[in-house]
Amino acid sequence: MDFSLVKSLEIPEGTVKAIRIGNTTVWQKPSAVVSYGVSITNDNTSNIMDFYLLKETSLTFQANYNVPPEEENITPSWSITGTRPQGVNVEGATVYGFVDHTCTFTLTVSVTKGSYSDSKQFTFEVTSDGYGVTLTNNIPDTIIIYSYYTLTYNLNATCNVPASAGTLTYYAYFLPDGLTLNSSTGVITGRPTKEQTVNAYLYATCAPYRSLLTIQEINVVSYLPTFDASSVTITLEVTDVRKLANEGTVIATVDVSGKYINPAYYYDMGLSHQQTTVKAANDSSGSGAVAFPVQHTGLKGDTTPMLEFDYTAKTTNSDGTSVGTISVKLITRTTLGVTALMNSGNNFMFYLYASNYYGYGSIPVYVNYTP
Repeated sequence: MDFSLVKSLEIPEGTVKAIRIGNTTVWQKPSAVVSYGVSITNDNTSNIMDFYLLKETSLTFQANYNVPPEEENITPSWSITGTRPQGVNVEGATVYGFVDHTCTFTLTVSVTKGSYSDSKQFTFEVTSDGYGVTLTNNIPDTIIIYSYYTLTYNLNATCNVPASAGTLTYYAYFLPDGLTLNSSTGVITGRPTKEQTVNAYLYATCAPYRSLLTIQEINVVSYLPTFDASSVTITLEVTDVRKLANEGTVIATVDVSGKYINPAYYYDMGLSHQQTTVKAANDSSGSGAVAFPVQHTGLKGDTTPMLEFDYTAKTTNSDGTSVGTISVKLITRTTLGVTALMNSGNNFMFYLYASNYYGYGSIPVYVNYTP
């Protein structure tokens, strides 16, 4: 075809890619222009995101990736920066956590894939969705140690949550030693084991909802009788058997202190190797006696050795604090009993107890004697 006289030529769209005259291309369809880029897709009109009060919340950002083929296999890299309220965390493209107060905060969200990136700012508004968990408890600020009683306290939660929420669960951290929580019922039971001050962390959940965290200072105190030593060891040497028979020999004197120690209460003496405890009630003078129930060879009737103890209150303070001394004597009623006891070579040990309203304290007394 002779195109020398053609001034214009209309080419239907999509039908011809190029026109050549001989070996010369006189027209070629233009190539399409390709635009590459990355775009975060979570934005809305105002870039405001909801973050719910007293509810575990998680928001994950998304992006569209239009990159050259050689960059398609590159893993996107996310960055979320800005000041966050306590309880809000970020990981990768996700903002998550738990906020216990209404507030707003702004974060800058950025994503990069290969040579292309996008960055936007988002404002988070922390508001209630109308649901929640409320926690109460009856744990006192001061807990007293008792020897005989198991203590019981209760965590109680009220749950106003949708039907899809999780099962009510209780949590308690840093309780005093000896107390444990039943996470299903909220009941705390046990016997505190030592004096201490703790800050207990208490809360309840019906996931994803959670109560406010309660931080309660708890003081554990003890008014139990205490002794000035952990044990007493006595080596008994008797050279005058008449003195032991007639007057008795003091084998242990120990100081005892505590709240409301009263001679009217029982003081117990037990012999460990007999697996038994013998009790004797103090009279108004604060003294008493208890048999040492170990039959030695040749000791019968009146020759049975006895343990006698005396309690003397040194001081009694206005707050009920007492400090006293307990003395223990070993006595027999005949010189024959003393001689037999000394010759038996049977060393022994017993526990000395002091009791009061709250419980008891004890101390082991080890007695070694030689013929």
